[in-house]
Amino acid sequence: MFSSRSSQAIVLTGLAGSGKTEVGKLCAQYLLCMRSIEDEPSPKSKPPRHLPSGPIGLSSNPFILGPSPSEISKQLTASLALLESFGSASTSRNPHSSRFGRYVKLYFGGTVDVAGAHVDAWFMDRKRVTSQADGERGFHIFYQMILGANSAQKNAHKLKTLQDYTYLNNIRINGMNDEVEFSKTQEHFRTLGFTDEDVASILSTLSAILELGNVSFGSNSNASLDSKSKTCVKNVEDLLKIPSGSLASTLLQKAIGTTRGKTTTVDAAVDAAILSRDTLARTLYCRVFDFVAAKCNEAMASSSKNSMDRAKQFAPHLPGTVADEPLHVGIVDLPGFEDGNENGFDQLGINYGSEKLQNQVVRSLYESQFSKYTTEGLNTVPFQLSTNAAVCDVLDKKPQGILCMLDEACRYPRNTDKTFLQKISTTHMRARANGKQLIAKPESGDETFIVKNSFGDTEYNVTGFLESNKDKLGAHISEVMSGSKSATVAAFFKASELDNSSATVSKRLIEDISKLTESISNSSLLPVRCIMPNATQTPGKMDLALIQKQLTDQDILSAVKMRQDGFTYNSTFTVFYERFIIVIPANADAKLTLVPKPGSDYKQLCKLLLTHLYKLALLGDAMDKSVFFGSSCIFLKHKVIQAFEALRKVKLQDMDRAAVLLQATWRMGTAKLQHRALKKGVSRAQASWRSIYYRHRYLLEKESINVLQLAARGFVARKKYKETLLSSKTIANFYQKLKGRIRWKKLQNTVRALHSLSRAYIVRQHVNRMLEAVEMLQMCAREFLKRNKVHYTKVRVSLRIQGWFRGYKARDYMKEAVDYLASKRKERFRARAVKKAQNRWKGLMIRRRFKQLRQAACTLQQFSRAYARRKMFLAIRRAAVGLQSGVRGMKARDTVRTVRNEKMVAEEQTRIKESNQREAKLLSNLNASRAGATSNAKSRNFRYDLMDVDILVDNEDVYEGGWSKNAVELDNELAKKGRRISSVLVGSAHTLALTDTGEIWTWGWSDSGQLGHGSHGHENAPRPLENLMFQSQSGDTVAIDRAMSGRLSIKQVAVGEDHTLALGDTGKVFSWGNGKKGQLGHGDYKSISFPRCIQALKWNTSTVACGSHHSVSIGHGGALYEWGAGVAMGGVMLTNSQKKFVSPKGDVCYPANMKELIKQKIRMIDCGSKFSLALTYDGDVYSWGGNEFNELGRPKGSGPAMLEDGATPAEVAEWEAAKAAEARPAIIEELKLRRKHHAGIVGMSAGARHSVVVNSAGQVMCWGCNEFGNLGNGDTYNYEGIHQVLGDLTGKTVSHVAAGWRNSAALTSDGDVFVWGMTSLSARDSDRPMPNLPGKKGSHGPDLGPMQSISAVPKKIYRAGQSLTTAVDVHSSWSRNISSLSVTVRSRHTELPLTSSGNIDWRAYLLKKVNTLIAMQGKPEFEKNLTDESREFVVKSIAGGGAGAMGATSPAGRGASPMGKSPMGKISSSASGGSLKGLGMTSPVGGRHSPGLDAHSPAGKPGSMLVLSEKDLRNMNGNDLRTFARQLKSGEVKVQPRHSGGETGKKKKGGSSMTFGEQSGNFFRGVRSNDAADEEIIALEKSWNSNHASKLDSRWKGGAERMQDTVSISGELKKRQMKEKEMLEMMAKKGVDGIHAEEEEKRQKEKLLKAELTMRKKELDTKKWRAGREGKKKVEGGDMMDFFKVEHLVAASNDNYTSAQVKEIYHRADKEHKLHMGGGGEEGAEEKEEGGGDSSLMAITRRLSMGFKLGE
Repeated sequence: MFSSRSSQAIVLTGLAGSGKTEVGKLCAQYLLCMRSIEDEPSPKSKPPRHLPSGPIGLSSNPFILGPSPSEISKQLTASLALLESFGSASTSRNPHSSRFGRYVKLYFGGTVDVAGAHVDAWFMDRKRVTSQADGERGFHIFYQMILGANSAQKNAHKLKTLQDYTYLNNIRINGMNDEVEFSKTQEHFRTLGFTDEDVASILSTLSAILELGNVSFGSNSNASLDSKSKTCVKNVEDLLKIPSGSLASTLLQKAIGTTRGKTTTVDAAVDAAILSRDTLARTLYCRVFDFVAAKCNEAMASSSKNSMDRAKQFAPHLPGTVADEPLHVGIVDLPGFEDGNENGFDQLGINYGSEKLQNQVVRSLYESQFSKYTTEGLNTVPFQLSTNAAVCDVLDKKPQGILCMLDEACRYPRNTDKTFLQKISTTHMRARANGKQLIAKPESGDETFIVKNSFGDTEYNVTGFLESNKDKLGAHISEVMSGSKSATVAAFFKASELDNSSATVSKRLIEDISKLTESISNSSLLPVRCIMPNATQTPGKMDLALIQKQLTDQDILSAVKMRQDGFTYNSTFTVFYERFIIVIPANADAKLTLVPKPGSDYKQLCKLLLTHLYKLALLGDAMDKSVFFGSSCIFLKHKVIQAFEALRKVKLQDMDRAAVLLQATWRMGTAKLQHRALKKGVSRAQASWRSIYYRHRYLLEKESINVLQLAARGFVARKKYKETLLSSKTIANFYQKLKGRIRWKKLQNTVRALHSLSRAYIVRQHVNRMLEAVEMLQMCAREFLKRNKVHYTKVRVSLRIQGWFRGYKARDYMKEAVDYLASKRKERFRARAVKKAQNRWKGLMIRRRFKQLRQAACTLQQFSRAYARRKMFLAIRRAAVGLQSGVRGMKARDTVRTVRNEKMVAEEQTRIKESNQREAKLLSNLNASRAGATSNAKSRNFRYDLMDVDILVDNEDVYEGGWSKNAVELDNELAKKGRRISSVLVGSAHTLALTDTGEIWTWGWSDSGQLGHGSHGHENAPRPLENLMFQSQSGDTVAIDRAMSGRLSIKQVAVGEDHTLALGDTGKVFSWGNGKKGQLGHGDYKSISFPRCIQALKWNTSTVACGSHHSVSIGHGGALYEWGAGVAMGGVMLTNSQKKFVSPKGDVCYPANMKELIKQKIRMIDCGSKFSLALTYDGDVYSWGGNEFNELGRPKGSGPAMLEDGATPAEVAEWEAAKAAEARPAIIEELKLRRKHHAGIVGMSAGARHSVVVNSAGQVMCWGCNEFGNLGNGDTYNYEGIHQVLGDLTGKTVSHVAAGWRNSAALTSDGDVFVWGMTSLSARDSDRPMPNLPGKKGSHGPDLGPMQSISAVPKKIYRAGQSLTTAVDVHSSWSRNISSLSVTVRSRHTELPLTSSGNIDWRAYLLKKVNTLIAMQGKPEFEKNLTDESREFVVKSIAGGGAGAMGATSPAGRGASPMGKSPMGKISSSASGGSLKGLGMTSPVGGRHSPGLDAHSPAGKPGSMLVLSEKDLRNMNGNDLRTFARQLKSGEVKVQPRHSGGETGKKKKGGSSMTFGEQSGNFFRGVRSNDAADEEIIALEKSWNSNHASKLDSRWKGGAERMQDTVSISGELKKRQMKEKEMLEMMAKKGVDGIHAEEEEKRQKEKLLKAELTMRKKELDTKKWRAGREGKKKVEGGDMMDFFKVEHLVAASNDNYTSAQVKEIYHRADKEHKLHMGGGGEEGAEEKEEGGGDSSLMAITRRLSMGFKLGE
């Protein structure tokens, strides 16, 4: 699309129900996710050769493209799902049939990111709203709304049940949950931005449509409404918010015309009213559907506005395209072709759309291509492609097309369906196209006609054609609906007024189809034909006849033939040259330049370019048959352009690799500069930080002082306040007392006053009488005084007049004295005036000075304020600068912290990988040494072997030198004392080992006292737990006796994360370690560092188990007790007296009896991380505790996993009750399988997050977490329920199972061990390939170590020393830091005789066997004395003796042909039919053909050897056995065991094979003597083991130095160019006759070179493949060196060869080698072997390099 600058259209065609809609969804999802698929970055850990590939600047370059647009993806997915809900329904063919057509456009800019999207919806099946056929449903949204709405929504929208609606069929679809789908639909509404009002209007309209279906109009001639119908109409009016009563009257009227905007109506008949009702329902639904589609497009356009603006910049602007429309990929999905029992107008429209789409595909793809062939002058044989143009013309061509005729018939009221059918018969019955009749009349049926479509003949019934075509809503109804108070409903019908009301359905259909075909005609069409496998929708069933019919109808076979035989690629000469010129090397031809000269002939350049491309691509066909040069274009066939594109891709990868290296170099320089700047910035940040730190410290101290001062002031104030308060209280008390006393005084004074008043009254009466007398006397006196006063007044007046007169006379007499007094008076007045003026002037001056001083003061104040503000501003600015520096420093520190954290995480992951690698290597070496060592006199019958150790957290600080080293060394030390380890258990940071004598050894960390030594000191080496030896309980005599003797035996231990339980043989339980969650059971939450008996367990305990932080035990009578973390308690009920032992978090520190929850007797228990399992005597399994990963094996509760914020107390209580009920103990019912009563479980094991059980039939079942494939069901997804483990365990009888942290194991009755999950164990070879992991990227993920792998199915593993031991039990122990897998084995050497030094005396053993066979010769019971018939021995002659082979006359020697030397030089094997194997010797020996070992025989020289087994001894006759016994007894031969699991190169049935290193070590130990070692064998062994060790070292080093010999494509191209240049020079020198011979020789050389390159590439792939495998199958009849060489060559040729095919190749090559050498004698074989001992391998190499297949 980007290169051609043209849009693309994916056209989906096919029958209805063929899956077009699902294919369209997948296409849309792929286009939305294409960025994440193409642009996935490679991990940093990969070497540079894994650089991103692809052209520079496109999707594979991670430096150009931005993040993937997630919002448009969500909205488009929600839009498609929402339209499916509104437009899909269930039909007889498809339960999810799309009843509408859609055209989805995904817009792109300059990248593969989707810039925007748009969805066009057409062709809605309107009739399905009101009627459906039997067995079909309406649209899904109706059923989702009715069944999924809550009570509030049902009340708001007046919803009823399905049975109450006439428009719907009461049908439910299997596999579809309508309630869940409705919740998803509501979520889609929210995603697309629908408001609550929009959703409510949509749901109300849908409910109103269903209510309309319940309206009936009676049975009279005129329509009428009964009471029920009136209620339904009232509901419709309420839901649509239209005026009450308007709809009822409107439905009973029929519009007959419109005059001047007014509609004329009459009373409607019943049929007309029903038609109006149904038309209104269909119109409403179509309006709702269009509204939903418009809102979806509006939401997508709004969210992608910016990206669409950028995408318009890349618009192609081609003729015929929409202006400014970006490049897009369209997905066209129309309803498929339908042919039902009764087809009507809707089926005709659907089939017409399919025909037009098929016609457009044929015209766009094939006819345009043929026209281009003709234009360019390409003469090809025309392909017979069928076209349906005639059918389309019959349907839509004017004026005689059926749809055009139907449109015309609807214009005249008198036309009926029958007249329309007659017109069709008259017009088309006799018409033919290409000799084929397109319209036919059926034999039966007067109202039908047949259209012969391209998909088949379809019969249509014309009944209702005219009414369905009109489907017009009356104008009076539209007026009523437009008056709705709902804005959404009113908008439906206001918008409809703008539509062309006269347009019929057929006319709109033709217009929509024309628009669609015109839109896709401007795009590059990509047709997708969908094929329906069967008509019954049955999975896994293929109806060949139906498929063949669809292939024929859609003309797919012709299209395929055209693609194969035609020229599928065409391009202009300029485009072709510019595209492929980069493939040709720069020095290939001087004419071929990257930029040709102006005026160059591109056609000639393309011809020259094709010549070089053909040579590079090594195409066998002639160029003139596959390439055609037109006038302006070049045409290529499909396989040619494929080869050219492959070469171009290789070249672009090299260019990308070089570009990425340049970018990396530039980034390195930039990073250095950034590092320097960062370093400088860090220094500044440190200085800033120090200043901020000290300032912050000063502020803290200042604040502390302020706080202290504030506290001191507060203390003083509080003290003063208290004193004041006390004083006020004292004063108040005194005031109250004083107030009382004052009141008493007042009362006393009042009484006294009353007494006084009474006495005064009496006195006043007496005084009044006296006063009256006095008044009389006074009155007389006053009269006298009055008369006297008048007299004296007259006297004073006369005296004053006399004084005035005398004064006047005196002043007149003394004028000078009077003037002197006047002047004095004036002086006094003047002095007072002056003083007043002076006072006023002084006041004026003082006020003026005051004003000046005040102005100066204001100026000073302003200056001081400005200074203070400036000082404050500077302080604030300094603080802001400091804060900014601090923020920058904080960001810098955060960046440094993030980088440091990432580095720490990477280092921790690296340390974990190295720890796993070190443990695996250490464990492999320890087990190999233990397996190869012989048993001594003090060896044990049983042994505890570690098989696998999984390190989850780096524990180098805890276990120095490796965890497994201490365990194995402890077992070796105990073996010297005749004891052994019975189990090894691990905690988070400590390890515990229990011996068979009941002793406990611990080592690791003891931060919580988990080692039990009474201190918190760590132990690097195992140390016996001596504190437990002296534990005793009063009342138990056995315990007291053992305590006195110091021998308390422990029979079982259990370890949690950091606590331990020990069960003594007295039935008492001891615990120590961390007890913060009550897991010790002592009634408190304290940790202890020494063993302490749990006093609460009064009865004898039989079994104990520990989880991460909880403990479980089985007591007397199968009673179950539990204590510890509350999350794993399972709802244990405690008595009132015991509730004090429960913490607020629910942890229990006291053993609680679970008899109320589990009524049955318990036989076995086990614990996971947060859950527990209990096995009853009936074989049922109880589970309880946490159920996060389905650990309980039963479905989770229906409630939410987490409680939402803001929940009410009632909801919280309900949620807690539901979770508690889910965690209570319950029987796992799925374990019963088909059993009626009990599950029959006999063994179980609980891992950290999953569990494994085995039943009585030997079947293994798992459940729980499956993150690492530890359930064994073939993938890594988490599922609910129980899963049976099959795979290689099918048909096996399992006896024991074990579950670890990330793996599981099973032991079969044959002694084979199977593991699955994450492990570092090697699997045996199996013809069955290992399945891919759907949840992982390959079997080696980024978090795995180099020796770890994930197996999602059981694989049989190799166990070191399995030929000498038998596995009897398998164990596992895990914690959050480490997990181990171990096995208990039984030795097979217990019956072997020993020498004085403690070693096995194999000669005595063999002599005993021979004597036994001689004594039991001819008796049938002698076979029981041969314990291992497959055991082999190497018999070697010493000085003075001989070691020959058996004689020719013996049964063991008959028929054995002489053998040549093997590639090892000493060892060879007889044929598979022989029973005796010779080592470099011939038979027979001299004498009387004695079968013994004769020193005088040809092979009797010292150092000669032979290999024989116990089976060979059984086949020998009596004389041979006696002779061999004599030689054994006399010491003429030495006997050594050959340590192999069976015959060399064979795999014993039910047995197992060993790894490469163990096979080599055991083999050479067998052939080497203890006294005198063969130097040649030792040298060969060293070279062999060194080669294999180098491979292992390269594998362990992580691949850094893995393989340096890689195939260079550019180098090979240069070599080919040089050879081609030499070929051209030779052709110029030689004649024409010699050219053909040279060309033939050249082709043969190129063929050999290609085979050699292929073999080298396969060798490299094989080295990688073998890096994860330890052993492979060996070839039968050959020795080990031949096997490994042949195995390597065969794997290099084809990794899929089986062992049988390898054997066939080897024997055939060996036979060819013998025939080539000539002669079959041993001497000749030895001579020829000296010249080329590896000729058989060279023959195999020659056959594989020449490309021969098996059977050629």
